[in-house]
Amino acid sequence: MVPFLNSILGTMLPMLGMAKQDHMKSVFCYALQHFSESIQEYVANLDQAPDPTVRKDTFCNDIFSAYEVLFNSWLQHREPKLRLAVVEALGAMSYLMPGEKLEEQLPKLIPAVLSLYKKHSETFYISKSLCQILEASVDIGSRSLDVQLDALLSTLHPQVGVGGRGGDVGQCAHSSQAPLGSLAVVSSPLPPKS
Repeated sequence: MVPFLNSILGTMLPMLGMAKQDHMKSVFCYALQHFSESIQEYVANLDQAPDPTVRKDTFCNDIFSAYEVLFNSWLQHREPKLRLAVVEALGAMSYLMPGEKLEEQLPKLIPAVLSLYKKHSETFYISKSLCQILEASVDIGSRSLDVQLDALLSTLHPQVGVGGRGGDVGQCAHSSQAPLGSLAVVSSPLPPKS
């Protein structure tokens, strides 16, 4: 399936701009999230893959094009469910973005995700996506995290004690532990400045 995703993404990208209804935008977000997760898993297990020529950079430009629509248009939407679908997709997509593009977007992306903590009572998906974005940033050796550290820590620290405000009881444990993943990534040693 993953080797065919490039043509599927090529067909899907022009349709993103035509999506006007919130539920259609959410469907696109979930599709992009799952496509990104599938690509990551496929690339991580290339030794078992039917087509070992498939690489992460095969999808970088398409994923970045989709990122631009989701981040610049859909993340600011007033519908909370759509914003959560967008942030979930952005977290998974961040691993597949070209490194230089991710580095360029981090000064806008991290504050935008952090601002969602104020707008949503259920923060599990925000924390999960933030953790994915931070992991992708550390993987590329980002220097943008240095500048964002105070904002990250001041936003994440209170989230650890909040637990699951709203949502179901089963999600409460996940909600209080999700920010810990982001804190762990931020506190890991950053690569030395070059």
